[in-house]
Amino acid sequence: MRYHERKSFLLREWDRWLQTQPDDLQPTARDALQFFCKLQDMQSPLLDFRPRRNDRWRVIHALLLNEGRVSD
Repeated sequence: MRYHERKSFLLREWDRWLQTQPDDLQPTARDALQFFCKLQDMQSPLLDFRPRRNDRWRVIHALLLNEGRVSD
């Protein structure tokens, strides 16, 4: 799966997951970590990539931060 495909799938999955969570004003890094752990528990194919320098959690967190989906 290419980066842009993975990115769009991750963002869609994030949006779906966020709808199942209690309403918060702005999701935080803690929410992003819970989402990441859910993906790990599910053994999601969205995490089947080799990060260049960082671990997978940092890649997912950075993506959500850069897209304005979470506050730090």
